[in-house]
Amino acid sequence: MGRQQYEQFCLRFSPDNPQHVKVLRILNNLDRDLYKSKTQFIMEAIESYICRLSEGMETADEDEKKKYVTSEELEVMENRIREELRKELYQDFVVHLADTMMTAMVRQPAVVQSAPIEKETVKETGTKKEDEVTEEMVDNVMKWA
Repeated sequence: MGRQQYEQFCLRFSPDNPQHVKVLRILNNLDRDLYKSKTQFIMEAIESYICRLSEGMETADEDEKKKYVTSEELEVMENRIREELRKELYQDFVVHLADTMMTAMVRQPAVVQSAPIEKETVKETGTKKEDEVTEEMVDNVMKWA
């Protein structure tokens, strides 16, 4: 029967490094019922670490892709923001306009009393033209004010 070939390397732990001390304690206190040997434990730990790293790299790539916004998505967001802003400005404008109109109505006197206006006649090229200011005109002007 031939002799088996083993690859080996030395694993040294420094008593000055807290991380090394922690791992050494774990290795020395392994439950022999769960783990056959320290070597098997180290092999499983390294394999698990490598698997998690590779999964992490795959998810990191997916996260990296999700992190960027495409120009189409940016355009949709921009249009949505513009529409929301337009609606908000319109609502603010309507509220301001209603406020202004209500204020004007409150300030308007209930009865407009005006002095009688004399009729003036203007002579232009042989014809008479009368300029009259009626109460209806005064009411309209007051409504606009």
